[in-house]
Amino acid sequence: MRKIFITLILMLSIFSIANAHPFKSEKELQDFYAKIDKEVDKELKKDYVKIFEQRKANLKEKATDDVTEKNLEDDEYLFILKNGKLEIVFKKEILNGKFRTLSRLYENGKKSRIVCLSAGNPAYYGTVKYFRENGTPLYSGQFYAGKMEGMYKEYYESGKILKEVHVSNDKENGPEKIYYENGKISSIKNYKDGKANGEYIEYYTNGKLKLKGSYKNGLRNGEFKTYLMNSKSAGSMFYKNGKEIKSTLTAYMKEDVFFNFPDEMEAQINIGDEKSKDLIKTMEEHGGYHMLGIDNYPNGRVMRVVPYNQQGLHDGEFRQYYESGQLAQKGSYKNGLGQGEYIWYYEEGSIRQKAFYKDDKIEGQVLWYFPSGKIAQTVNYVNGKREGELIEYYENGKIKEKRFYINDKEEGKSLFYDEKGNLTKTEIYKNGIKQ
Repeated sequence: MRKIFITLILMLSIFSIANAHPFKSEKELQDFYAKIDKEVDKELKKDYVKIFEQRKANLKEKATDDVTEKNLEDDEYLFILKNGKLEIVFKKEILNGKFRTLSRLYENGKKSRIVCLSAGNPAYYGTVKYFRENGTPLYSGQFYAGKMEGMYKEYYESGKILKEVHVSNDKENGPEKIYYENGKISSIKNYKDGKANGEYIEYYTNGKLKLKGSYKNGLRNGEFKTYLMNSKSAGSMFYKNGKEIKSTLTAYMKEDVFFNFPDEMEAQINIGDEKSKDLIKTMEEHGGYHMLGIDNYPNGRVMRVVPYNQQGLHDGEFRQYYESGQLAQKGSYKNGLGQGEYIWYYEEGSIRQKAFYKDDKIEGQVLWYFPSGKIAQTVNYVNGKREGELIEYYENGKIKEKRFYINDKEEGKSLFYDEKGNLTKTEIYKNGIKQ
């Protein structure tokens, strides 16, 4: 989740200017934002694809250096097409010409984002809003003169708030609150000038306390007390400058979502996803510290769980998930290199592909499957390159294609068959080139 916040800051920082906002109070600042947001929301409700179609016969072309781009305008709007598809729309003037709006569109015509720009420079003002392709909000942030000043929010696909934190001068300041989708608090972390400082609390879905500790200059410090759902103590973790120095956790809690964080590395976990909690395990082996890198989908579900060792290299079993929460892939790393069996899954749960890795290179037979479980393709690899016969099958078990590889290049005869097993075509290859 923090990755989205950092990404938004980086994407918009190129528009930043040095001036702080001139308002004497937060209320004055919010009143200023409200005036801008009112005009932006008017544009948000408009169907730009429909407006463009209604006006295109009377639009004038504006010169551009981009050969893939076409700019068409009238007195009110500038429409920018990329490769013939409407991609960006400017409303030239709002609030008596002091500002303008910029909207980017998905291929389906819905807005992916909408922002307000100063007429005199490209600095952002008001609430910048990002959306999913289905139109539901993804995240938003308030800006003044190109710097984030105000509330930053992330949303579940349902539209309910996932996270909110106050930001000043592009840095988090105050409590960051993360919510379960039912609206109850999942965690509260306090920030000062962009670093976690002060009390940190996590809650179970029933509202009972799960963990309590504190941060200092962005690092865990002191005792982190943990509790079971019945409010009984589950032990503690003790930190010094972000490193765990002692643990008295119960066996149950060691298998929950509490991990060792070497230095400033910190995993961002969707605490509210019960399926994810079951799938994530502590990566502690032989007394060594492991850190989990965890990426989330916009709806908060875990996308990817990757373990790291103290040297910052992938180490241990990783898992990747579909947005539905179903397992998509699993495999293992050792000191940064892929090792052992890798398995890919269809979203409904059946195996899609199997491969074996040795020192980050595919080795041996790779198998592809139909969702029914029948083999779809077989091919052999040596030191990461295809070597030998590749056979592709129809789902009825009949051979569809036969190819032969030497050093990853197609060689000799390639044979093609219909579903009844009749040879339909032959191709000849030499050193990967069709003859």
